[in-house]
Order: sequence, then structure tokens, then C-alpha cells
Amino acid sequence: MTIKNVRVFLTLQWKELEEDKWYESERAHRDVGEMGVLEHWCRNDSAGTESHAERNKKAYILHEEEILEYCTQHCVGPDDCPGPGKCVMPMDTLHELYQD
Repeated sequence: MTIKNVRVFLTLQWKELEEDKWYESERAHRDVGEMGVLEHWCRNDSAGTESHAERNKKAYILHEEEILEYCTQHCVGPDDCPGPGKCVMPMDTLHELYQD
């Protein structure tokens, strides 16, 4: 399987990273910073299973059609995606679409 719309994928991945950064910073009682969240994002969990990045990519690919349909109905559409930092999709909607 491949990603049909890389801009939408990267935009939503950015949103997931921002959310993860907030959670990791709360756990650490300090701002973990971009490098801290990227290390956490790319590292396999303690059980040696998939990283957040791997799970995110699989969820996106599995639900890409629904995601792109949402973007078409509620925003400017996938071809004109506003990009990282500008996406208006609520996180709860993203989690619903990813089914996670």
C-alpha cells in the first residue's frame, strides 16, 4: 500500500506529533522539545512493538479514503491542504478516523 496524498499524511502526522509532545511534556513535567518527541515518536515501545510513527502510518493508509473524504467535505480538500500547523481537523475527529 502507498500513501496517495503525502501532504495530508504529513499534516496529520504533524498534528499527532504535537499531541504526543504535549502528553510527553506533561509526563516529564517539562517541555520535552521537538527532538524529545521525535525520539519518542520513532522509538519502539518497551515491549519492542511498533513505534508511534509506524502505527500512525498504518492507520493513515488503512483509513486514507475516509480521511480524504473528510478533508473534501470539511476543509479545502486534500489537493489544497493548508499543511502542518494550519489543519483545522479536531484531534478527536482524527482519532475517530484513525480508529485509535
